[in-house]
Amino acid sequence: MIHRTVNARRRSSTNRHGFASFSAVVLVGTTALALTALARVTTTEIRRTSNAATDTQLRQFLLAGQLFLHEQTIKPNETGSIDINLPESLEATSSLTIHFQFEGTQPTPIAIIEASHRQRRATSEFVLMENNTWQAQDLRMP
Repeated sequence: MIHRTVNARRRSSTNRHGFASFSAVVLVGTTALALTALARVTTTEIRRTSNAATDTQLRQFLLAGQLFLHEQTIKPNETGSIDINLPESLEATSSLTIHFQFEGTQPTPIAIIEASHRQRRATSEFVLMENNTWQAQDLRMP
């Protein structure tokens, strides 16, 4: 009778260790999945924040180009481009250019402001009105 009681205790003890091992494996797997999901969300948020900062910089460039454009006097049938100087810290990754052109039979000057920053581009198109003011026609952001 004593022999059966000892064997019963051993089996019960073995079953408890097996359950604890299974629970530990499930817990480690769940933790790994949670960490993977957290890393993926963090990476997405970092990319989104970087893109928002780049888009903000592009909008600032377009605004600066628009202010520069309003200070310019354009001669009839004048075409060409003006590269606007940027601060040294932005020269390597950014550019701001205003292209002047005339289209069709009407000599209506068009100015296209082109900004680029970190391999992203934005353009804004303006038309010279009869009262010699520039009016926005089109804006293209990435």
